[in-house]
Formats: sequence, structure tokens, C-alpha cells
Amino acid sequence: MKRVPICIFGIIVAMCCVAANAASVCEVEVLSYTHNIENCADGETYRFGTTTFDTCLDCASGVYMVQSSISDSNCSNTATRYTCAKACTDTYISDVEIPTIDGCSAEEIRKFGNTEYRTCFNCSAGYRGVDETVTVPECTNTFTITTCEEIPESERECEEDSDCEPSVLLEITDEGKVLMQAEGWCGGDMKCEWDSEYYYCARGYYGEYGPWMDISDFTCAQCPNGGTTVDYYASSISECYVSAGTKFDDDTGTYEFTENCFYSD
Repeated sequence: MKRVPICIFGIIVAMCCVAANAASVCEVEVLSYTHNIENCADGETYRFGTTTFDTCLDCASGVYMVQSSISDSNCSNTATRYTCAKACTDTYISDVEIPTIDGCSAEEIRKFGNTEYRTCFNCSAGYRGVDETVTVPECTNTFTITTCEEIPESERECEEDSDCEPSVLLEITDEGKVLMQAEGWCGGDMKCEWDSEYYYCARGYYGEYGPWMDISDFTCAQCPNGGTTVDYYASSISECYVSAGTKFDDDTGTYEFTENCFYSD
């Protein structure tokens, strides 16, 4: 019988090593008592891993306790920190002589809690304000920082005041009156702004009125013979005219106006 050699293979076992600096579960160690935490009546200083921090045990009257987490690169867990927060007041400090916010023409420095910040209260023409709500750990309320962004061309209604012509809002044909916007101007947000709305006599009518008058306080008379006016707001018949090209018939025949012919008072 022929012998078959039997080969024994060695098994290589790979050994895995744990890194010497792997994070582990850390304990919080009390180092000392402290009274230097804002809005806190009684607190302690802790060590967590290599991190030292203060935490509050009892907030002062009228102040709320806020919980947050503390992490350390040497620890696989986190520690809990307590601070005290109250409603803070937003306080003006000074104006900024040369604004630093892009597109801002009037900037000021303010303080909220322990945070001093800059905000814009007047963006330059062609820019609009953008508000950002900001929180700080020592305050229960928030404050707003305003910066400026350029208004896209597609959202611009005007570039200058002359682009904002008065327009008719409502026409009352049976009385010859119209409700119109007063002459407007181009605002800093590139939108037309209007002072107010007034009633006037419609085109082709005239009447004594004041822009401040109520619609029932004045009447508008129609221009004679189908005449019209150059614009709205006509106050006398002298602003009425018969248009060039208008034809009339009488006993002597037919005639035609070669130019606009205005009435006289």
C-alpha cells in the first residue's frame, strides 16, 4: 500500500491591536466651587477628560437654567453643563462712521447680553435688508442682525422717481371721477412708493376740487361737445379742448378742426 504524504499547513493568526489613545468613558471630577458664573447663585468647576468647565447648580431668581453637552476628544461619552439664561436687552452703543457691511449706508454697534455686534439700519439704494435671528447662551430671547443684499434686476420696479407715474386705481364713469395714486418716488428697495390716494376729475371732465377732499365734496362736469382734457386733474373748462380732426356740421356746412381747440372760461 502506497503511503500518501500528509501535509500540515500552519494557520497564521492575525493579531489586532487596540490603539493606545482610543477614547474611553470618562467621569466628571469636581475641582472647586465657583460664584463667577453669570446669573448663577451657586456653581462648580468640573474636569471632564482634559476639559475644564463651569456648571451652575442654582440659577439666580428670575433666571432660567439651560442644559448643554460638553465633549472631549479623549472621551467616548459627554458631560452635561448647566448655565443660566435670562431675557436680555438689546442696547445701542454707537454709530459706525464708515459702514463695514456691504451695501449699507448707515450702520451701528449694539450689545445683546455679552455679545457686541454690528447691524445695518439703512441699506443703500439698490440693496435691501436681510434679517438674521441670533441666539446667545446667556439669554432666553434672541436678537436680529440686519445685513444688505443687492436687489436683482428682475425684481426692480424703478430706477428713479420719474419711473413712478401716477396711475388710476378706480374709475367712476357715471360721475367723471377717478381714484388715483398721488405722484410717487422710487424707494431704496427699487419699488415705487406713493404718498397717498386722491380723487380727481377723470380725463374729459373738470371741476373745482382739492386732492384732500372726499369724493362726495366736489363734482366733475363733462367737457362740452365731446371735448377732452390733456390729463386728469382738470379744474376749469379752459383745460378742455376739441381734438384736431373733429368735424362739425351746421347751417353753413361741414368744417373740421385742424388743431386742438381749447375752450375759454
